[in-house]
Amino acid sequence: MANIQNPDLLGVLFVAFGVMGFLPFMRLGQIFEYPDILRQPTGAILTKYAAGGRALTLTWLSFALGFVPLIFLAPLLQAALVANGVDPTFMAIATTFATVAAVFNIVGLLRWVFLVPLLAQLYLASESDPARRTTIEVIFEAFHIYLGMSIGEFLGYAFAAVWGLMIGLALIQSSILSPLFGIAAIIFSVGLLIGELEFAGWKLGGLFSAVSSSLFLLWSVVMGVMFLIA
Repeated sequence: MANIQNPDLLGVLFVAFGVMGFLPFMRLGQIFEYPDILRQPTGAILTKYAAGGRALTLTWLSFALGFVPLIFLAPLLQAALVANGVDPTFMAIATTFATVAAVFNIVGLLRWVFLVPLLAQLYLASESDPARRTTIEVIFEAFHIYLGMSIGEFLGYAFAAVWGLMIGLALIQSSILSPLFGIAAIIFSVGLLIGELEFAGWKLGGLFSAVSSSLFLLWSVVMGVMFLIA
């Protein structure tokens, strides 16, 4: 591996990003059937959320905070790659995509922490008031489409995929790690972009997105370990 500054910090941030994203994602699949639950009727989503209680809310908070390491990781990786021959402008653009991706994902996911718990409680308390339940469902769907599907899942994943593609190309060009890490980043990022086709009605898009994002997070852990043992 080439000589880089702060390899231990870079390694810790890579591992943190991977672990803090992967573990809550897997846990949400166990206790909330995420992401399949998002394709269920709104009433079923709110009812299941209410049943999850505080533990479910804390899991969503952990998932949202999992993108925080990316904000600090991206500029450190930028410096390391620039020091090893990658174009500074190219890496500055890549870091911008990473930062925006992190912010979009955090904003999108925090709706499950601050908004959905209240809506779920109100929904359960309105069992005898169908009109009120309909209003609650409309509020949930509006925020779900805007903050979740548009900002978080679509733009957040798209910007993360572009960062992954750019980092993959940079890793292939530089000498800080094996080019195989760059190739893997490109493959997983392409998978994320293919997953975006779910919004165009392609049902397999969700599968591509889930698998690619999980592999991307595992790639991050391996990257971190490589920096730590260097």
